[in-house]
Amino acid sequence: MGKKHRERINTNSGEEPEQGRIRAWLGRQKAKARDKIDDALDNATAQAHRKYYKRWMELSYCHTPNLIKWDDPQISLEAKLCDPRNLRLIRKGRHREEFLAILTDEEKDLYLNFVGSDGVRYTDLEDPHILRETVKGVKEQWREAKRKKGEDLTAEEEQALNALLEDESDE
Repeated sequence: MGKKHRERINTNSGEEPEQGRIRAWLGRQKAKARDKIDDALDNATAQAHRKYYKRWMELSYCHTPNLIKWDDPQISLEAKLCDPRNLRLIRKGRHREEFLAILTDEEKDLYLNFVGSDGVRYTDLEDPHILRETVKGVKEQWREAKRKKGEDLTAEEEQALNALLEDESDE
């Protein structure tokens, strides 16, 4: 990089070229961490879905996951509740309206009013202890996957995961 190019960068950005490179590098590292977190959360959601396939197949009157009726409001709602990001929205009712906004009217009615034969309601998931267990599970799955690759969870990844899932430390 020539002197004129460095001068142009300094006049355009108002910061030293080295600071700009560091800032760009940090931005790339944060983006990588967010991508890894999204992958881990997507995997956790997929694993949770697999745990409910049997129930959803019964509700769909079918014998294979390929025939699950994903448009059934109860199945669709439960599938959304398998995602830790959605559980985070309803934790302690903090962003409940944001979660309700992604639901159809039928799903919203089920979430707010349905009571199972055992007396359990979907709104019981707003209990912060439910998410705490989910956070622990996701973290452990992620750590195990990294261990298999011979890697450790970096401080940045740990911090990003805690921020995304609002670790139990804010209790």
